[in-house]
Amino acid sequence: MKTIYYVRHGQTELNAAKRVQGRINSDLTALGQMQAYITGQYFSDQQIHFDAVYRSPLERCKDTAMLVCPYKQAVAMDGFIETGYGKLEGSSVDEFQKVKGKYSNSAFVKKFGGEDLEDVAIRGREAFRKVLEETADDATILIIGHGSAGFHLAQSFDRNRARAMRKFGNCLIYTYHAENTLDSVVLESIELGPAALLDPERFQ
Repeated sequence: MKTIYYVRHGQTELNAAKRVQGRINSDLTALGQMQAYITGQYFSDQQIHFDAVYRSPLERCKDTAMLVCPYKQAVAMDGFIETGYGKLEGSSVDEFQKVKGKYSNSAFVKKFGGEDLEDVAIRGREAFRKVLEETADDATILIIGHGSAGFHLAQSFDRNRARAMRKFGNCLIYTYHAENTLDSVVLESIELGPAALLDPERFQ
């Protein structure tokens, strides 16, 4: 049985500014670096050693991976990249919510040159499938990814459970168990992890 930990990247400059990030590269803040570091310490304290590490190709995930698991080179996979929001990227979260409120479903993002959320889940599942296929049967795996893409991936495995456990925060930890196929994937938990202790107000 494989155990897969999907961890969202640490806080970035755009996260701190409350702006929609999408595919824009934005550096980790000092807080974001510390979130990633203590998340790595948490895994170490739990005696969780990673046999393989994967990440989104965006810089914030590369930097987070190096802090969470400095002893293992992370493999970049395009399928784990964040949702593309097109022209909405860089807008404030408040502006984004106002635009979102004018439409009845999530497909509105496509109207602004963004990505269909179903496609986000499909490519995420394909990347997840590749991870399962190329790792050992008893592997412990780390994936460093994103907020939106990570949640839509989780929903694709267990919609009701993902929505019931949904949380928001940098270095959020999704825990999965699986054999070698997507049909075997079980979403066990979604936890804020130790990063929440650094900035409690952010997670209220």
